[in-house]
Amino acid sequence: MIRYFYVFAFAVAVFSAQGRTINVSNSSVLQSSTNAALPGDTLLIAAGTYAPIAPPQSRDGNLLNPIVVRGVPGATVNFMTTGEGLWHYPKHWIYENIRFNAGGGVHSFHIKPGAKGYITWRNCHWSNCTDKAIKVDGDFSGAAGNWTDYLL
Repeated sequence: MIRYFYVFAFAVAVFSAQGRTINVSNSSVLQSSTNAALPGDTLLIAAGTYAPIAPPQSRDGNLLNPIVVRGVPGATVNFMTTGEGLWHYPKHWIYENIRFNAGGGVHSFHIKPGAKGYITWRNCHWSNCTDKAIKVDGDFSGAAGNWTDYLL
């Protein structure tokens, strides 16, 4: 019985650890914070307009400790994107209180193959896209690949 308790206590400690809150006020800090984000971290974004981030492929959150990119509540936080939009690979990320502006590009947010964990948007807004605001790619298997073009 004690052995099971230790396993349970270890699992709770590992999977419910609180991450850091990283305050972000400009595009370079946003990108460097994105590059260094760990499971459970929250990037708290001040009001302003930001260049698009490029989350590293290997920078995953996990189911119990996602990485959160959150605009300060009540602030206007704009992520300006171009072309195919913000290319997202990592798993278990949450975006909150963000306005994604494609600036006339094709998409605002582009989920690339391999991002098979959860991606959540809360209180987000998409604008100025010439096609879909969010594009979800399939995989590259087969001659032509499997390209899913719609989120819903």
